Amino acid sequence: MKVSGTVVKNGSAALAKLEDASPKVMLRYTNRRLSRASRVAEFDVQVENVSKDTLRTPLFVRILDVGSELGAPEFMEADQGGTSEGAVFDFTPLTDGETLPPGATTRARHVRIKMAELDPLRPRAWRATASLATFSTRVLAGKVVPGKKEDTAGETR
Repeated sequence: MKVSGTVVKNGSAALAKLEDASPKVMLRYTNRRLSRASRVAEFDVQVENVSKDTLRTPLFVRILDVGSELGAPEFMEADQGGTSEGAVFDFTPLTDGETLPPGATTRARHVRIKMAELDPLRPRAWRATASLATFSTRVLAGKVVPGKKEDTAGETR
């Protein structure tokens, strides 16, 4: 197979200088709901810094892949990158200032996924489908500033 194009870190030139902060955070999903009539799943997302490091803005969540056994999921209202893989959501305005300190959480971002070609919710072969859509993400920060380390005696340096 031959692929043409340019490889760019983090999927685009606009994101290339950002650092992968994914191991430093947890994404919190709340207020999940589905409107069957409009075929839209919606939820709120917050980014929580679970590390001892400080994350400097900008702060983005990039969709790496998305799939569903029930239809074709499309992200609505992403800030960059389209409606599927590569969609980017900007969490910078949802921080209190220019950093996300250790233990801090952003304000919630409302996310909507349109389920194009939604099949009827019914068992697939021998099992029922439990999730509407699955996706993986990468969290990107302007910089990850290492926190203070404790030595073996428990003193902070």
